[in-house]
Amino acid sequence: MSQITYDNKVTLVSQPDVANENKVTASDMNMIKNAHNDTDNNLNNLIGVELYDDSTGTTSSITDLNDDVSNYSYLEIFYSYNGSRQSTKIIGNKASLIVHTTSNNQTYLLFKEVSFSGTSMTVNTYQQWNNVWGTSNVNASNTNGIYVIKIVGYK
Repeated sequence: MSQITYDNKVTLVSQPDVANENKVTASDMNMIKNAHNDTDNNLNNLIGVELYDDSTGTTSSITDLNDDVSNYSYLEIFYSYNGSRQSTKIIGNKASLIVHTTSNNQTYLLFKEVSFSGTSMTVNTYQQWNNVWGTSNVNASNTNGIYVIKIVGYK
């Protein structure tokens, strides 16, 4: 939605050649402009600003976000593992990305902790656990399997 950008208007009330039903005050016009622009600003805050988007995703740190994360009240991080897509919203500069899924008679639990500063997201730690169904064996590995595919900032 576009902003209304005309200069503030002056009243037509004192113009005798303008019919009364067409006499809109400067206050009326400025109220319309301000209400529209406030709505436009609020919608932009709800929609968010795309800071990172890569349909393939990355398991690594990101150093080239489109804007400084300190300009946003909260972030939404979209991530995936093996076709399973999820998202989480955070207030602050740290996030825990968690995936729980099942495949090939196994249960998988993956964890990744990331932090944000400036125009960067840093991967701090990650871990993967899996269990073969019907057994008590749990395998843990330092597998960095969660892909960050999109980051959106909200004002």
